Parts: sequence; structure tokens; C-alpha cells
Amino acid sequence: MGSIDDAVAMIRSGEEAEIDLLWSNVGDEGAAAIAAALAESTSLKSIYLAYNYIGVSGAKALAAAFTKSTSIQIIDTRSNCIGDEGASSIASAVSQSTTIRIVHARREPRRSRSQLVNAPRSR
Repeated sequence: MGSIDDAVAMIRSGEEAEIDLLWSNVGDEGAAAIAAALAESTSLKSIYLAYNYIGVSGAKALAAAFTKSTSIQIIDTRSNCIGDEGASSIASAVSQSTTIRIVHARREPRRSRSQLVNAPRSR
């Protein structure tokens, strides 16, 4: 997928049922932009946001959007920096949702951005 702006435009257009932003360096600001579009979407079914440095504020923005969404069924927020507070916000949103069916939210050991970027890659 392209930029966050492209993802927001696709969500708003209603043309996509799935948005894959794995490893896209979304961060909190990008998560907030995506959340604003997601809250209005009636066609997006799946959103993949794993490995994106999303923190507590981004998780809270997404959680608010998840409670408003009438279409989202699958969310993937694995391996971000949302912490207990962000995870709690998302869990609450999921419990209130009538459409979310699958949540990928495995918790990874806490690492800084530099540790993730410089971590050895397994082959």
C-alpha cells in the first residue's frame, strides 16, 4: 500500500473492503487520520495496522472509530506501542461493537523504535 494519505482516501471512497498498512510507519498522527476516515466508513471490513509504532493516543483514536464503525470486522494492531491503556481502549471498543469478529493483538516485548529498527533479522 502507499502512503497514509492514500489509505485515508481509499477508506473515504468506499472502494476498498480491506486496507493493509503493515510496516507503514503509521504512528499516532497517522492512526488518528485513519480513525477519522474509519469512523465514517460503511464499506471497510478489514484493517491491518501491525508493526506501525502506534502509541496510546493512536490506539484511543482507533478505538473510538471502532465503536462508530458499522462495517469493520477484522482489526490487526499487533506489535505496536499501545501499552495497557491503549489495549484497554481497543478491548472496550471491541466489546461494544456488533461487527468486529476477529482481533489480532498479540503483545510483543516492549522495545524502543531504535531496538526494532536495529534488531537482527532471522533468515
